Amino acid sequence: MVEAGADMAADAGAVRARRLRRAGISGGAIGGVIGGAGATVQGLDTGFPWWIVGPFTALGVTVGILVGVRYGREDRAQKDSLEPNETVLNVYGVWPYPAPPRSGMVSPENAPYQLHTTTRHLQFWKGEDLVWAHPWHEVRVEVEGPVLRLLREDVEIALVEQPAAPEMPEEFRFVAERIAARFGRR
Repeated sequence: MVEAGADMAADAGAVRARRLRRAGISGGAIGGVIGGAGATVQGLDTGFPWWIVGPFTALGVTVGILVGVRYGREDRAQKDSLEPNETVLNVYGVWPYPAPPRSGMVSPENAPYQLHTTTRHLQFWKGEDLVWAHPWHEVRVEVEGPVLRLLREDVEIALVEQPAAPEMPEEFRFVAERIAARFGRR
């Protein structure tokens, strides 16, 4: 009986890996086509010869493939984490406290972590890895200036901030209270 459970877990892991690989391949293909087509059209439209446009097209394809693979894998992993009829409502890019100094690199798009608010859970992501997910009735949100403190059973589970958007913690608390009131406290 224990072996059957281990086999099922191994099969589920293999299925997940296969789905992520397919998502990465399709994302890479789409990204490569977009990157290559964009570089080619821009290069030839300016009147440059093919031997100058070629390396820029190759660079566009390479960057497009890398970005597409990453995006495809992350998107598939995040979709796989949702329960039936669960919807992602908001995504917030956050940095662990203390965040790096404010600059163009600390924008939400470059953040190493993401907070996802769904109709059933608050999820904390690092790339394609789900660090934790808790139902709304188990999570409490506190704001201390630009810092967002997330608690579960009075134990701190995350301390984050977004230096590019100092109003984010207060906005997040407001959104979290509304979501918890509507979906989480049944």
